[in-house]
Amino acid sequence: MSSRITGPALAIGPVIRGAVEAASRRDMFTQKDISGPRLLIPPKQFLRSFPIVSTVERAIRQEDPLTAAGKPRLTVPNQSTRIAGINVPNEALNYLGYPVRVKNLDTAEAIAEKNLREDLSPEEREFRKVFSTRNQTLAAFKKHNLKLEDGRLPQSLRQAFNAKAERFAAYAHMGKKPTLHDRFDADLTLFAKHGLASPSQAAEARDWASTATEDAIRDVRNGWSQKSDGAWRKLYLDAVGYAREAIKDSGGDADFLG
Repeated sequence: MSSRITGPALAIGPVIRGAVEAASRRDMFTQKDISGPRLLIPPKQFLRSFPIVSTVERAIRQEDPLTAAGKPRLTVPNQSTRIAGINVPNEALNYLGYPVRVKNLDTAEAIAEKNLREDLSPEEREFRKVFSTRNQTLAAFKKHNLKLEDGRLPQSLRQAFNAKAERFAAYAHMGKKPTLHDRFDADLTLFAKHGLASPSQAAEARDWASTATEDAIRDVRNGWSQKSDGAWRKLYLDAVGYAREAIKDSGGDADFLG
């Protein structure tokens, strides 16, 4: 029997239990005597005991979703199984001694992703974070019938996500706590790569930063995001802001875009 409940009533299959009850004329659940024709006792008891087993099993399933070892369960009970075109309740299949469980895909995927992340470099982790958001954006665009380019996000959005991945991968490459000067230097490299600063402008900015205070550098970096012609705004924020508003205007949730 598939039940996790101990005791003689549930430790053996319902057919065997019915035969034992017919022979003894005693209900194994209630321990009461059973009257009536002996041949009718097995089917009668089979039908009577199913609701009891089903109710107790349902209660048992609501216990902690973690295993005894404290790990997430990789299988969960399903509501029904389709057999010959008919949805058969899994409680009935379990009752007949055929345990039915389905994969807990959310748990399995989370464990797989965690294991994968542990093998990734810091730069790769940042790339994955950004492209996870990009995939969410693509899904939202498809769901709300927003404009795509050959089934892909508009080029401006793809470039924006690529730039963000490059930016934060560069930060990650510097270690756990890159300094403000380090981030400033990495941003200059990124802006020069994307044509938002010439090599001479980047070099001049680096010379200035070598003697500038952190407050002064922070003000410049803030301007890259806040000013209408700011480099980071042109490279990322404007495109993502457009996507956020488009999703919201279509009735969608764009909180994942920040």
